[in-house]
Amino acid sequence: MAGYPSVRQQTARENNICTVTIGLGPKQALEADWTGLGTLKPGDPDPCERAETAAALVIRKLPPQS
Repeated sequence: MAGYPSVRQQTARENNICTVTIGLGPKQALEADWTGLGTLKPGDPDPCERAETAAALVIRKLPPQS
C-alpha cells in the first residue's frame, strides 16, 4: 500500500465494509474505513480497494519523513 505495510480487515466481502490499517512508522499508523450502502452485488468494486484509494490520497499529502 503506497510502499508501506498494510492490513485489510473485512468480516465478509458482501458486507461492503472494510478497514485498512497502514503502518507509517514505528509508532504511527493510518486507518481508512469504507462503509458502503447495502450489500455488495457481483461486479461491485472491492470495499478494501476503495479504503486503500482513500488512504493513498492522504499519504500523498503527508510531509516527507526524516
